[in-house]
Amino acid sequence: MPVQVVLRGGPEGWYYLVKDQSGEEQLTLLPTLGTRWPPIDRRGSEPPGRRAHLTEVAADLREYVEQTVNDRCFEELGVEADIAWWPIDEPAFWEGSVTLREPDPGRFPSGTTPFVVELQPERGALLNGNALLLRAPAQEAWAALASVAEQCGAPPPWSSFVCGRSGHRTVRVGRGHLSVSTEGEGSEERLAEILAERGRVRRGSPELQVHLDGIDLLAEPSADVTWLLTELGYRSVRHHRTLRLPEAGLVLYGPETGPGGHGALDSGQPFAAVGLEPPGAFESRLR
Repeated sequence: MPVQVVLRGGPEGWYYLVKDQSGEEQLTLLPTLGTRWPPIDRRGSEPPGRRAHLTEVAADLREYVEQTVNDRCFEELGVEADIAWWPIDEPAFWEGSVTLREPDPGRFPSGTTPFVVELQPERGALLNGNALLLRAPAQEAWAALASVAEQCGAPPPWSSFVCGRSGHRTVRVGRGHLSVSTEGEGSEERLAEILAERGRVRRGSPELQVHLDGIDLLAEPSADVTWLLTELGYRSVRHHRTLRLPEAGLVLYGPETGPGGHGALDSGQPFAAVGLEPPGAFESRLR
């Protein structure tokens, strides 16, 4: 029975430590890709952006540890684990206390009603039936995400930096994430992309599903989804770990941690994420 978790990082990488009721400890090294940072120089000054980067990395890794410990508790004990974190030395040293509870109904097939994102190329998407149009004013996009958070009982949307975008906000949907990006400034800032990403374990409360013409894009093996899209007349371009549908403004990402990952597309695994942009903007970026 886990009772405490420690997350700690340094210039050489991150690890987490799980302590159980008997006092035994298990240490696990975390992936280093994108998590290392330059040390403070001899004069004691921090490189620009160092603390902001560490804060974002620590938040992502806390979520990763929460899901990993949670899944292990479910597999081995039949219960789930909630972790309440508090900082020991921000941003790279955290401790968390573990509370066990009954399993989430979303762990089981048909346990909860899914949250469905219905993609409509050239137009936008329906978020559980509520329309979000491409090129909509930024405030409409932010309000739509806030509404999703309320529906799902999730924390409010959070902002992050994405190169080439004016704004980028994300909300958690079960084990997945729904994000929107904007372009432009002031009154001209408008919705430029809708991105949906499933979690490492798909089921959650609610489960995120992304549909296009009746196909759940993130549920079936990517090879099957590609074949179905071809049968529907979509032209696709395969490149490393992505499948692009230029005329529809769609890009589907392989299962290497979503749009930020690396590696070739594995046709036996489901896609990890799907993004929708206006087709004209999408094609200009391909050239």
